[in-house]
Amino acid sequence: MPDAPHKLEVDFEKVEESLNILRNYPDKVEVRITCYPPLISEEELKEMVPYLKGFKFIALQKYVPEETLSGEKVEPYSEDFYNWAISFLKLSFPLNS
Repeated sequence: MPDAPHKLEVDFEKVEESLNILRNYPDKVEVRITCYPPLISEEELKEMVPYLKGFKFIALQKYVPEETLSGEKVEPYSEDFYNWAISFLKLSFPLNS
């Protein structure tokens, strides 16, 4: 189970249940991951791989910095992080020939 749900006090079993339902419609579902630095790190992305299996469309979305509810300013990831993440996901989910 990824660490991020614990940071948010989310019941990951419900998230996993939803993913299992959506996995039945691989041509109609896109899994979108917003790379918000306090929640999504390289480690969390690696931990997500088993939960993303079976999905045809996986998108990384860049976090756009705005004022957060806590008033904290969060800097977005560098292009290097996104390049790593895209390469990692391509290796984890090679295209079918």
